[in-house]
Amino acid sequence: TRITFDRCRFINIVAAGSFHSLGGISTRYGVYKQFKITRCHFEGMGNMEAINLRGGTWTDLLIANNTFVTKGNFGAVDFYSSPTFSGANNYIVHNSMLQVSGTHRTFNGSFSGTLKVRNNAVVNLGTKTKCSATSVDAFSYNCVSNMNFIDPRDGTDVVGDPAFKSTSVPYDLHLKATSKCLKRGQKIPVAGDDID
Repeated sequence: TRITFDRCRFINIVAAGSFHSLGGISTRYGVYKQFKITRCHFEGMGNMEAINLRGGTWTDLLIANNTFVTKGNFGAVDFYSSPTFSGANNYIVHNSMLQVSGTHRTFNGSFSGTLKVRNNAVVNLGTKTKCSATSVDAFSYNCVSNMNFIDPRDGTDVVGDPAFKSTSVPYDLHLKATSKCLKRGQKIPVAGDDID
């Protein structure tokens, strides 16, 4: 299955109840090849994650150049029912993520295989919590603030405020010229350049 979401906006989508197995984009136990979520904006998601990947087998996943403004107990990307990532080209890269309140895990859940989480700017304004996902391969070259880690890391992450232009309404998750994250990422050929 080849699916692409590009330049989409998911704004104020609220589930009737609390569903950790749902998302603005939510998949179920399929076989996915070249599944891409690029240049999308997620804001005001209620009672669910922005993206929920439930089970299934994945090859060449790309979640890149997206912005996430989340709140409550729901995060940006949730790995539910242990999806399996096949091959070496599964990436979550070049994303800007802001948790404005609540208890948040940017990446949550467990999976098998190789997933590379790189070049993301993550800020948590709520309660300091875990940035978790079992078996993340090379959680590296990210810029993070107010997060605890349980993921494998290689020391390339920048810990501290990425300096988003605005962390209140209207949100602007571009980096200020003074950001310590500038020029600290790693080139990812499959993802191209950061959206800016």
